[in-house]
Amino acid sequence: MRDIDFMVEWYPKLLRQRRLLKWQAWISAAVVIGVLIHVWLERQALSSAKLMSEVIQSDLASAQSKIEQLDKLLGLRRQLESRRSIVESLGLPVETSRLLGELSRCMGPGTSLAMIEMEIVTREPELIASTDRSSPGGSGSQGGPKPKQQFADIKLMGVAPSTSEISHFYGNIVRRPFFMRVSMPNSREASDGNLITREFEMTLSLPLTPASVAPPARGAR
Repeated sequence: MRDIDFMVEWYPKLLRQRRLLKWQAWISAAVVIGVLIHVWLERQALSSAKLMSEVIQSDLASAQSKIEQLDKLLGLRRQLESRRSIVESLGLPVETSRLLGELSRCMGPGTSLAMIEMEIVTREPELIASTDRSSPGGSGSQGGPKPKQQFADIKLMGVAPSTSEISHFYGNIVRRPFFMRVSMPNSREASDGNLITREFEMTLSLPLTPASVAPPARGAR
């Protein structure tokens, strides 16, 4: 007996097309999922790069601030080294701590200093110069070399609550043998709101080296 095939010819083709469509759908879904995963990874990488950039910028700003502070410190160091070289070249025992200690002992409880200026000068000691001028046999009358001495001329500017405090400070400084040529060229009243004070300016001199006479030139008789 002959077998009869009731399946139409286009049905196997339809099945193949359906299988192809399923494979295409799966492949398309895989491609879309892969693209989405790639986009997500790119966004994560971009976010991480942005965060890293912000961290780097913050580190750069902190480093720049530290560099500026270092430049300031180096500038101060250069200034201090320059001043130290000046002092070393002069060879002067500038007793700054002793000066500040003496000033603090002379000041009253309400007196405060706002500025201290110091200048190193070389001049004749006043006492020796006057003695030379008054002595008939002194070096001033004979035209010989006069002794020289190095001094620190100091200028003080400060504030006190009253005139009596300034007078107390001035009197203590005058009585100290540590200071010479003490004078007060200026004192005026100042007000800060309801508080009335007095500002003063004072000058004094501090001997740094003993008096010395320059050696005579060679061949002098």
